[in-house]
Amino acid sequence: MLTLRIPNASVCQAVLPTLFLFCCAWVNAMATTPLPGDAQEQLVPEERKLIRLAIHGIPSLSFPSPDIEPYSTTDLNMFAVSAQYKLDNKHSVGIEVGSENYPQEFEVKFGRTIVRYEQNWTGWYYALVYENLSDPWESMTEVQHFFRVAIGGNNTGPLMRLSGGLNWQVNSTLSFGAGVDLSMSMYKAASLWNSTQKVGMRFGLNVDI
Repeated sequence: MLTLRIPNASVCQAVLPTLFLFCCAWVNAMATTPLPGDAQEQLVPEERKLIRLAIHGIPSLSFPSPDIEPYSTTDLNMFAVSAQYKLDNKHSVGIEVGSENYPQEFEVKFGRTIVRYEQNWTGWYYALVYENLSDPWESMTEVQHFFRVAIGGNNTGPLMRLSGGLNWQVNSTLSFGAGVDLSMSMYKAASLWNSTQKVGMRFGLNVDI
């Protein structure tokens, strides 16, 4: 039996970032700025970079968020690295590895006694990623929208992350990104599946090679 629990008090806080991310995805899908025919003829083709390497910080707020110390501590935490193959200038696929905290709340029944557990589990996750970049803005050609999906898991169970925001292209190699990050980690306790929802900011550095 699959049980997903989202506290009522935080439903609105979880819904608003979700709507923002879907708007990012919609904008990326609809944003098209074709060049005039004469401008296309004057463009000199550049060698396309095929690999994007990235490092992201993923500070976040969690729902639920128990006020307890993490299960374990490490110097490398709340960050992710990824390597992506660029299918073209807009679409890329790859892998992502990261480490972060996942607050967990669940109940276990012992006879007539119900014990409630709260813990802040820390661990590594692994995921497949897809990223979409929109066309550059007409007014600021170095700025693009991005929408990102990561599906994978960690030692406790499946994990999914949606991210959306803005990407600033410094040059043909270097870019910076920042946006909203919404993730869900599932874990099993007492033969029942539970989940933790997390909302936060994502910021990172991308290098195209």
